[in-house]
Amino acid sequence: MLKPTSTFHKTKKEAAAPMRVFSNSGEIILASTVNRFVNYDSNWISQLSNSLGYLDTIQVLEDHTAKLFDDSRYKDFFYTGLLRDIRFTAKDTSTFYSGEEVYTRTLNYYIGWFKPIIFNEYIISSTAGYYTFGFSSQKEFYLVKENDHLAAPWMIYILRRQGGNVSMNRIQNKLDPGFYHSLAATDTLVLQEYSVIYEK
Repeated sequence: MLKPTSTFHKTKKEAAAPMRVFSNSGEIILASTVNRFVNYDSNWISQLSNSLGYLDTIQVLEDHTAKLFDDSRYKDFFYTGLLRDIRFTAKDTSTFYSGEEVYTRTLNYYIGWFKPIIFNEYIISSTAGYYTFGFSSQKEFYLVKENDHLAAPWMIYILRRQGGNVSMNRIQNKLDPGFYHSLAATDTLVLQEYSVIYEK
């Protein structure tokens, strides 16, 4: 577990694995198909990787508490750990937003190994058929203890849907290996995993 009074600072970003491609039947391993999508999307993913969140500093305190410098200010968290996985959870509850569908039915929810606690979900707007949903939860960060430093796993995905629709996002979480079951039959998803390193 973490030693109280330890402080970790963000130092670098590393690609954690080669780029991967998925359909709703699982990972695509045919090299020609993978290379085609990598050629399409590697520049976009590289640009998106230049901004992997705002978590800069982690101050470990007593009693499984911590202060995390995120988005230009320190915030209070508590943390729990299982083996090398450490889960930081904000003490305050916040409101978050999701488009098109309630958060617990979105790819952003399915793709992450750690699922946040959702207190309630509700519709905010359905103007002209465009839906916006809200949900209450606690902000979380998921890190892995690696020898004398911490690593924050990140994923960047690009999702291609029937009709040429493309969406992309950055997710701070480990990959849920069964997430592809949530994809539609015509979906293709390109995934790149990263680690952001925090050192003393």
